[in-house]
Amino acid sequence: MSSMIWLSTAAPGHCTLDPTDVPNTRELNSGVSIAAKFPTDLSYRMSDRFPDDYLLSDNFNVAGQIIVSAKLRAHLETALPQQKIEYLPATIVNHKDRVAASDYFIVHSLDVVDCIDLERSKVKWNPLNKKVITSCKALALKEEVIPAATKLFRPMHWGMRTMASADLARELEAAGFTGLRFIPAAGFTGIG
Repeated sequence: MSSMIWLSTAAPGHCTLDPTDVPNTRELNSGVSIAAKFPTDLSYRMSDRFPDDYLLSDNFNVAGQIIVSAKLRAHLETALPQQKIEYLPATIVNHKDRVAASDYFIVHSLDVVDCIDLERSKVKWNPLNKKVITSCKALALKEEVIPAATKLFRPMHWGMRTMASADLARELEAAGFTGLRFIPAAGFTGIG
């Protein structure tokens, strides 16, 4: 199994989203269930840096959170029936502060895998939390410890990164969802 880091890309005319104050970020990045206490009115605003871009993609990555359309969520639910995933509600607001879509979701994988080879990766730890990686020289994973059935997960110590199996990444790209971008986890430095 080779793992991919789940990112996003904006096609011409497609909006980007500004970060928002997501509650329970520590739990989100740790794979702790928060569906019962997550707010139903969380919203992301289209970025004013690109005022002419207003088309919605199926996928956004904002400050480490994967945000997907209802269509992409439905595909994930079918493709990953055994995975422990919460879909937390999110609304997208346009440049004029009007609701553009109310059927988006943060993909919150509850599967956390201790798969980073810390020594080979030459990680840099967060100075405020020595259990959280901020970057690395070149990410090296212990792929053999990732269960074969785990297609979507967060790596322990770097939970703001969502990873997908190469098979899942290829399947989603082939399905034609917009805004998807996957890069190989091996060699990743934290920038991308």
